[in-house]
Amino acid sequence: DIPKVSSEFVANIPGNYNYNVSLRGYQKLSDSKAEIYKECLRLNGVSIDCSRMTYIMKNVPAFVEEDYMTAASNFKSAMYFELSDVQLTNGSKQSYTKTWNDVDYELTSDKNFGSQMKKASVFKDLMPAILKGETDNLAKANAVYNYIKKQIKWNNYYGNYSMENTKTILENRSGNVADINLTLISALSAAGLETEAVILSTRENGMPNKLFPVLSSFNYVVAKVNIGDKTYLLDATEPLLPFGLLPIRCINDQGRVINLKKPSYWIDLKASQKSVTTYVLTGKLNSDGIIKGVITTTTIGYAAFNKRKDIKKYNSTEEFVEKLDERLTKISLSNPEINNVDSVEKPLMEKYEIEFSAHDATDKNQLFINPFFINRITKNPFNLNDRMYPVDLGAASDERIIINVTLPEKYELVEKPKDMAISLPTSGGRYLLQSSIEDNKLSVNQILQFNKAIYNADDYLYLKEFYSKIIQNQKNDVLLKKTN
Repeated sequence: DIPKVSSEFVANIPGNYNYNVSLRGYQKLSDSKAEIYKECLRLNGVSIDCSRMTYIMKNVPAFVEEDYMTAASNFKSAMYFELSDVQLTNGSKQSYTKTWNDVDYELTSDKNFGSQMKKASVFKDLMPAILKGETDNLAKANAVYNYIKKQIKWNNYYGNYSMENTKTILENRSGNVADINLTLISALSAAGLETEAVILSTRENGMPNKLFPVLSSFNYVVAKVNIGDKTYLLDATEPLLPFGLLPIRCINDQGRVINLKKPSYWIDLKASQKSVTTYVLTGKLNSDGIIKGVITTTTIGYAAFNKRKDIKKYNSTEEFVEKLDERLTKISLSNPEINNVDSVEKPLMEKYEIEFSAHDATDKNQLFINPFFINRITKNPFNLNDRMYPVDLGAASDERIIINVTLPEKYELVEKPKDMAISLPTSGGRYLLQSSIEDNKLSVNQILQFNKAIYNADDYLYLKEFYSKIIQNQKNDVLLKKTN
C-alpha cells in the first residue's frame, strides 16, 4: 500500500509443470521475460529443465481504498498461477485445471449440491398449502419464496454446499446460504417452475476467475427462476428483501448458472430495482418562530431494505422512533405512523409530526431555515486526485426532497442556496435544487439521482466535482425577512 519505483517478481518453474498464468488488476506490466535453464534439477533420475519467468512493474502508485468499491483484491495488480498439468517422469500426464464441463458434472452430481436441487419430492405434500390454489407462475414463485423465507432462518454462514439434507433443514428451520437457497430451488421445482442455481462470489470475496473454473473462488449460491421471458434471481436468506432483489453483497460482476441438464453459463449480477427515497414535508410557521408540520418518507429497494433492518434492530417501532428522535437534536418527532415494515413487496411508509425552530435569536423579524436538514451531504466520499478502479454503488438511486412551509405574514426571500441543475456525463446522474416564495409559501425541491450502478474510473473526477458543488451549495441557509 505504498508507492513503488520498481517491483519485480521472479518465478522458477520446473519444465514438467505447466501453469495458466494471468495478470489481474489495473496496473500493467512494464516488462516481462522468460529464460530456460537446462537440467536445473533431477527427479527420479530424469534431468528436467526449468523456466525462469520475470515480471516487472515500474512507478506503481500506492493503492488507496475508498468508499464504493468491491474487494481490494479485484484491483491490486498481481500475477496468478493456476496449475494446469504435470508431466510425470513415467511419461504420463496428470491434469489439474478443470473445464466447465468438469465443474458442471462435479456440482450436479454432488450430494450436497446437485442432489439438493432434486429434492422436489420433499414438498409433494406441502405444496398445496404453500400455493393455496395459485395458478399463475409468478404468484406461485412468490408463494414458495415467502414460504422458504419464513420457514428457514439464515445462520449467517455462506457456502456453496448444503450442510444438511432438505428434510433436516426444514425440521431444524435453520441453515447456511446453500441450505436455504438449494432448498428454495427444490421447492420452486416442486411447484412446476423452471429453476436453476447460480454460484457467485460476494463483493468482499472478490470477483471470480473467469479465465479458468476455480470453484474455490465462489462462496455463495442463489436461485434463478425462469417465468415466461423473464428471469428472477432469488435469495431467501433475507426475510426483508422483496421478490427478485438480491442482497447487495451478491451484486458482484457475474455468477455462473448451474443447470441439472444443460451446460453452465455466465449471468450478470445486477440490482433489479432502483433505491428510491422520497421525503415530503408540509408545515406551517407559527408566530412564535416554530415550524410545525408533517413529514412523510417513502422508500423502495435497498433504501427500504436498510430502513427495515434498522427498525427490526429494536424491540418495537416505538423504540426505533424514540432513538431516532434522540439523534435529531434540533428536531422533535411525535405521533409516528410506520406502515409496511413486514409487507416487503410494498414501499415502506413513515409519517411523523415534526417541530423545529426557525427564528434568528438576534432579530425576531428574521428567519433562518436550513432546507438541508434531511440527508444533508457534508463529506465528499471521493478525495483522491485520481482513481484507477471503478466506483461501484451497487444500484442506481433516486432521492427526492419536497419542502412546503406556509408563512404567517408577508416575508421576503433575502438569501437562499443557489438554484442548481448539474449533471454527470452520459446521463449518469443529476442534482436539481429549486427554492422560492409564492403566495406566502416557501417551497424547496431537491432531486439527487445516480442512474448507474457502476461508474468507470474515467468518471471519477466528474463524481468528485459533482459532490463538491452540492456540498458547497448546501452550506447556505434560507434567510427570510418580515416585510412591512
